[in-house]
Amino acid sequence: MSEDRVWRNKTYSSMHRSSTSSSGCAPDADCAKRQPDEAEELKVCRIVALPDMILRQILQHTTYEHISELRLVCRHFNRVCQDLLSHGSRQLNRYHAKCFKSLKAQLPKRESERREHPLAKRCDILSAVETRLSLLSMTYSKYMDLQLCCFIPGKVIDEAFAVLRHVQHAKDLLPMSELLKELRDISSMAIEHFDEEIVPTLKKKRVFQGPPSLSGEVLPSNNIFKQIMELKTSLKKRDNFTAALSRKINTCVAHRKLIAEQGQKILQQEQVITELRNKVSEQCQSLVSQERRLALLEERVNRYTVNFDLLPEVAIGAGSVKRKEASRDEGEGAGFVEIVSKKARKT
Repeated sequence: MSEDRVWRNKTYSSMHRSSTSSSGCAPDADCAKRQPDEAEELKVCRIVALPDMILRQILQHTTYEHISELRLVCRHFNRVCQDLLSHGSRQLNRYHAKCFKSLKAQLPKRESERREHPLAKRCDILSAVETRLSLLSMTYSKYMDLQLCCFIPGKVIDEAFAVLRHVQHAKDLLPMSELLKELRDISSMAIEHFDEEIVPTLKKKRVFQGPPSLSGEVLPSNNIFKQIMELKTSLKKRDNFTAALSRKINTCVAHRKLIAEQGQKILQQEQVITELRNKVSEQCQSLVSQERRLALLEERVNRYTVNFDLLPEVAIGAGSVKRKEASRDEGEGAGFVEIVSKKARKT
């Protein structure tokens, strides 16, 4: 900010000197030539003196390619344009995710039906754009997080937005090769230029300058920066470890819920088993009582059978007695007849 103010004061003083010198000693023709140049310089100075918020609102109405070119105006413009370019790259990723999500919601769930769906071509284009954006983020995101640079290729952002708007709103799609040709070319060129030309300068700059988010001072050596990077990597590892632990905890909680449900089922089964055991004991008692009754009945049957076995012998004895009595009666009758016959003869 102090250098920008010094530069502005110099421009104002030079403009003032030129105006005074031209009014004092220069001819009228030279004054007529210098007046439009001075007016343009005054306009530039007034634009540069604007606050960052107003500059952002003005520059948002132009293309990102033009914003990347305006970085050469001054340090103030460079800072504002860097913020706009980095914000544009993040906004591009969000817009792509939104388009992809809305398109997936319209596709069927089965993959075999997706391939034959009329929106499958749009989905393929968005997936190709996603690969390009992932390559660009892998190239620039590390240095953007360290605030060593911004997302430099503004033309890539403009082209990616144009492709996404065409996929989102166009009724008749262009062929995929024709639609993505420009985006593939300029993105690959931007990645190659960044890796070959800009990354070495950033590495040299990183040796003497630490992350501006922590401190804006110049570091005496690279050891502190290495320690900061190691801390960041350790923090990332810790975050990954905590995420893995949270997943394990969630799985343990789910297993505990299943165990509790199984325990409840086991209790219910035990209750059913106790009821069945009680019924079995009751049935056993009834069987014992039935066996006792059967034993009694068997004893009675045996008694009856013994009695029925003795009846024929008794009947035989009674017949012999009757026969003897009948023989006696017959003898007595014969004697009585003989007596009667004798008496009749006598008479």
